[in-house]
Amino acid sequence: MYDFKKIVLGYAPTRRLDFPPPQLAYQNSLAIKERVYPILEKLGDVEIVDLSLINNEGLLYNIEDAEKAAEMFKEKKVDALFVPHANFGCEEAVVTLCRRLRVPVLIWGPRDEAPPGGYCYRQTDTQCGLFATTTDLLREKIPFSYIENCWLEDPLLDQKIEDFIRTVSAVKAFNNLRIGQIGPRPRDFLCLKSDESALVNRFGIEVIPIDGTEYVAEFNRVLSEEKDKVEALIEETATFFPNGSISAKRAEEIAAIEISIQNLAKRFQCSVIASDCWYINPLLHGAHPCFAFGNLMEKGLPVACETDVYGAVTEALVMGAARGETACFFADLTVRHPENDNAELLWHCGPFPKSLAKQSCSPDLMDDCMGRYEIRGGDVTVARFGGIDGDFSLFCGEGKGVEGPVTGGTYMWMQVSDWPRWERKLMYGPYPHHVCGVHGKYKAALQEACRYLSLRFVDPER
Repeated sequence: MYDFKKIVLGYAPTRRLDFPPPQLAYQNSLAIKERVYPILEKLGDVEIVDLSLINNEGLLYNIEDAEKAAEMFKEKKVDALFVPHANFGCEEAVVTLCRRLRVPVLIWGPRDEAPPGGYCYRQTDTQCGLFATTTDLLREKIPFSYIENCWLEDPLLDQKIEDFIRTVSAVKAFNNLRIGQIGPRPRDFLCLKSDESALVNRFGIEVIPIDGTEYVAEFNRVLSEEKDKVEALIEETATFFPNGSISAKRAEEIAAIEISIQNLAKRFQCSVIASDCWYINPLLHGAHPCFAFGNLMEKGLPVACETDVYGAVTEALVMGAARGETACFFADLTVRHPENDNAELLWHCGPFPKSLAKQSCSPDLMDDCMGRYEIRGGDVTVARFGGIDGDFSLFCGEGKGVEGPVTGGTYMWMQVSDWPRWERKLMYGPYPHHVCGVHGKYKAALQEACRYLSLRFVDPER
């Protein structure tokens, strides 16, 4: 399955060639590295490729080294660049490197010490160089991210570097997107139409059609040839739902559904799936695939219900921003809270991952092939990718899970600051009733990702 977390980061600190003093810049670069590396290591699955093979200082300060660094970073397949300025920096070298790679770039430099006094020149002039570099990048239309010029020990640095890595993960997930489409959208849902030509021509996103007969053939093969896997999955489900109301026949079928979709995704190299859930399985053997969809999502293969292709795009972006650290869930925007004007029901028939269940295991957590539980509250990010006539955008906002009436299926009541404002933005979207949710606060990372993806960002708070 696609790894939503792994990032290869090109680390290219820079200094000016002769002035301010190179030795001071080198010492500053060591202090920067001592502060920055632990932040990146704490985030996990970030491989750092530095300039130690390019020159003795590990600093970018001339065009020749910029060209060498570009070749090395390409060979290492870096996903992004981090260019801390140890002093004014070499803007020519930085722009050359960024021009060659065309990946997300993070620009930052620590605040300068107080001038030494008298008629001495300043030690670093880092902020001055940051203005120069960012102007050059803007002139060449090279997108970049920027952290405010701050002291090394400022906690802002930790948060902004994490935000950038999440942005890079979302961009990478989007740029590597192959969507497996199992069956057509429901005939009734005109709102779920998608434009394959626009997706591939504008973004390079491929939609891989998987015919219903192809899926059925794989399902039957799994039942006959992968019985050990089916039995292991049945046992896993029984462990989580020891008293769940599901027959042996249904347990076998939903296990086979899950394994079949996994196999097809691997066969066609798909990182997300948009699947039929109304017709193929229910008409074939009476089983609904909802619970299997949830299981796949918590194992790192997002599945959009009702063959919602744009919903699958949303899932890829959200899973990238969350870096696969928690499962996403695919929900209907269903009804407003009867007593809380700023709360909305996020609901679906039963596909929310079981790992998100709020209550402890009990017999009513599973009803046949569908989950029956409220998921935990806390911070939640909700997003939706959509577009008409090639005008694509991403709606994204943050809320909190709150108490509300019990209902069937899998659900969460979400409260936001101003639901009527959200509703108007969604209605004028164009966004249908489906959204993707994930626990945590990732709006900043997704908003920044849209700058690299040429996507219009729609903020319900503005």
